[in-house]
Amino acid sequence: MIHNLNIKHEYFSAILNGKKQFELREQRPDRYFTNGDILRLMDETTGEVLHVIATYVLNDAMMGLQPNWCCMSIKVSTHGSGVKQ
Repeated sequence: MIHNLNIKHEYFSAILNGKKQFELREQRPDRYFTNGDILRLMDETTGEVLHVIATYVLNDAMMGLQPNWCCMSIKVSTHGSGVKQ
């Protein structure tokens, strides 16, 4: 599944530079993340778009996450990705 998401500029840049390899998001009935999903991240400041793959999704309150939140390991997609204006 492809999820269209906005992201703050500082986080977008950190992903693009390889420093941020995770994403925290709320799980909702209309937007539920699973392994292999594509996140289409749009920089709120520049409008640039980056595609990343959720390689692992952690949904576990026992690990300190709030209910309905997940932490995803992400990897920049090499297929049809890149930064787009």
